[in-house]
Amino acid sequence: MNSKFESVTITPECYDGTVTSAGSVVFNFTEVNGAVSRLGGSAILRSAFIHDSNDNTRLINVIISKRGTNDLGTLNAAIDITDPEAVENDIIGGFSFPNVSVNTPFDLINSTTSVATPNIIVSAAEGSSSIFIAATSVANSFASTVDGLRITLGFERL
Repeated sequence: MNSKFESVTITPECYDGTVTSAGSVVFNFTEVNGAVSRLGGSAILRSAFIHDSNDNTRLINVIISKRGTNDLGTLNAAIDITDPEAVENDIIGGFSFPNVSVNTPFDLINSTTSVATPNIIVSAAEGSSSIFIAATSVANSFASTVDGLRITLGFERL
C-alpha cells in the first residue's frame, strides 16, 4: 500500500479574552479542508502541532468530527452541545495537547508550542474531504485571542 503524508494548517477563530474555567469552549468546530484524499475517505492523524501566540502553558482538549453543523457552545462557556447535535456532527475522536512544560519542542519569547501524536483514524463525511476540530480548556485562566492559535495536523492518507 502506498501512503502519502500531508499536513494541513488552520487558524481557528478563538475566544478573545481569558477563558475563565476548565471545560470552557476555546474554539468551535473549524473545518480542516483536505484532511483525506478522497470524498468520504479516511486518513491517520499522525501528528498535531500547535503554535500559541498567547504564550499559554496550558493543556487543551481537541474534539474531532465529520461535520461542523453544530457548535460545542458559546466561547468561554461550558460545552452545551446536545447529544442529538453531537450525533449529527458525527464526533469521531479526540486528543489533548500536553502542557507546554511537559512536552515543548521550543518555547519562544512571547509564544509557546506543543506537539501531540494522536495516531487515530479519521474519516470525512460522505461527499466531503474535510474533518472538523473544536477545543476546550483543561485549566482555568487560558489566555486567548481571536487568531492566537495556529494548528498544523499531519495526516497519513490511506
